[in-house]
Parts: sequence; C-alpha cells; structure tokens
Amino acid sequence: GSEVPGGWGATRRLSRLRPLCSESSPSLLVTVRLTRRRLTFILPMLGAFTLVAVSLAAGAPPPAPPPAPGDSYSPFGVGKTAYDLVLDKLQERHEAIVALGNSSAGWRQRQQEVRASLRQLFAPLPPPNRTRTPGFVDGGNSTGDGFVLRKLLIETRPGYYASAGLFLPEPPLDRSIPAVLFPSGHSDLAWREPAAQIVAINLVKRGIAVLGYDPIGQGERRMFPDLDGPGGSVLNGTESFGCSMEHEYVQRVSTLNGVNAASSWVWDMTVLVDFLEATPGIDPHRLGVAGCSGGGVQAAYLGALDDRLVAASIACYTSTLTVDYAPSAGLPFIGGGGPAEGEQQWGPVVGVGTKLDKPDLLTIRAPRPTQVGQPLNG
Repeated sequence: GSEVPGGWGATRRLSRLRPLCSESSPSLLVTVRLTRRRLTFILPMLGAFTLVAVSLAAGAPPPAPPPAPGDSYSPFGVGKTAYDLVLDKLQERHEAIVALGNSSAGWRQRQQEVRASLRQLFAPLPPPNRTRTPGFVDGGNSTGDGFVLRKLLIETRPGYYASAGLFLPEPPLDRSIPAVLFPSGHSDLAWREPAAQIVAINLVKRGIAVLGYDPIGQGERRMFPDLDGPGGSVLNGTESFGCSMEHEYVQRVSTLNGVNAASSWVWDMTVLVDFLEATPGIDPHRLGVAGCSGGGVQAAYLGALDDRLVAASIACYTSTLTVDYAPSAGLPFIGGGGPAEGEQQWGPVVGVGTKLDKPDLLTIRAPRPTQVGQPLNG
C-alpha cells in the first residue's frame, strides 16, 4: 500500500496499483536499449537540463523555514491570511450590528442587504422569470399505512433530474394541504434512511405533504459509488467515499469555476418548491422546509433565500465562520473546527459587500416562524 500526498488534506492510497508492483508482474520494469544514436540525442539534453537546474539553484533564495505550529489553519493551504481576513470582516459586521441598536427600519434594511449578499454568494440561482412548472417523470406509487408515496424524477435544469419521493395523505383529500420540502442529511440513502422516513411519515399522517429529495451525491444521485470499499482510511475517504466526500469533490470543481457549491443545492431546492407550488391539492401559501444535519444546512439556506417558505425547521445545524475557520485537531479533510465540508464552505468571498456570518441565515427570516433544534448531548 504505497501512499502519496493527496487531496482533501490527507493521503491517497494507491491500492489499485498494488498488482502492478507485485513480484509476479514485471510490467513496471522497462528496458531501454541505449544505442550510440540515442546517446547522442539524450546526453546533450541531460547536460542542458543540468545547466539550467544549477543556474536556478545558484540564484534561488534559501528555502523558507517551515511554518511554526499554529501558523497554518487549513490543510488546503488557505492559511492564516484567509482566517485573519474573515476575522477582520466579522469585526466589521459586529460593529455594523451594534450600530443598528433597536432600529426596526435599520434591521429591515440590513435584511435586504444580507439577502442580496447571500444571493451573490450562492449565485447563480434560478432566474425570477423561469417557468414555475418543472417537468417530471412519474415512477409510480407505493402505499403505506395512511399515506401514498409518489416516486419522481423532477427536472431541476434542462435534462437534469433530482430523484425524489412525495409523501401524500391517503386520498381522498377534501381540502388543499400544506407541504414541506425535506432535504436529507448526510446519508447515502438520503430520504430513504429509516430515521428520515419516520419524520416524513409523522408529518404526512398529520395532513402535511412531504417532498424528500436526493441532494447531489446522495441516494440515486451518487456519482462515485465504485470508490466505496474497505482497506483505506476514513479520513481520506478511501474506506467509504460516501456523500460527504462527493460534496467535497463538487466544491473543489465548483471553486475552480468561480462558483460556490451551495449554488447547486439551492438551485435544486428552489425548483422543487416550484414543483410543490404547481402540484394539485397542495396549498401554495402554506409551504415550509425542514431538515436535520446536512438537511438543516439546506433548510437554513433555502429558508433565508426563498420568501415562499412561511416556516422553517433547522435541526442539528448552526455555526459561525469563527468556528468553521478555526484550527482543528479533528477531521483534517473538513478544514476547521466546525461543519465546513463541501456545500457548507463559504470562503473569503463573505468579505464582499455586506459582511456575513452564518447566524445571518436566521436573522434574515424574522418575523417568519423559524425553529432551530440541537440535541442536548451535542
């Protein structure tokens, strides 16, 4: 099991190369016949490369000393500079909030500024003039004790579908009913997780429709299930690549393209709310969002950005950038000391425009009903 420095601040295991390195396989041993003609070509090149290397070394400054413990706050090389930048912006945010005092007009103005900055942070988002009746594929129904489950593929972008399940009270319905979007926490099974289904069935038996969906990298939207398997490290994802590592992958690709990964999550959920609005029998004026853990992250994001959601329930998620960027002796691949993987990473862009912190996701919802829950033991 050779190891080389890898992504995610840990190591990548070259287990798949192990058969090539076995004694029974001489495939890695390459013999080159150095004829006089080849030597005539190779030796001048080696001489030139050596001359360049010596020249560069002679004029190069001495190597920098290794950073002292505590000087680097991120395994991804973001370092103390980004952390200090965030702290500076948070101080500016604190001073701006203190200056508001008890001014209702000031707080309303800040809500508008925060919403605009969040839209910038999570851009691109679905355009306001979009078609509000997304296409879908109906996969048929399953029946349970007092409810019906519609299995769906909902088109959140042209030709791009989110797998979902709509829990509905057993017909007939004599009135329109409220509905809840139910984003999943970090589970490979997504809304099919038994604990998640308990919540969904509990709500649907109280007359509330529930739309559970598979976030990117979860459920039927897994991208790299072939990377799961034993023999590696939990920290670098080789023992179980899992949805968290898929989110990390999406974040890195998105960042290289100048986009926050959370944009993809918020886009999906916005169109899923469109679907609920357009579903016969659902009251478009009584829509909400509820989620736990990673689902709580999504509920907080969408609850802050989508005015159609009259209620939001956020469980096992609140954080601050101070926590997320702080040094951590825990899991190195998530960066800081808080819940900062994949779609939860905001980055130094929060210093642009209105200074943001994650509690702004809650204050922006006032005065709409918003519940935040956390287990007593953690």
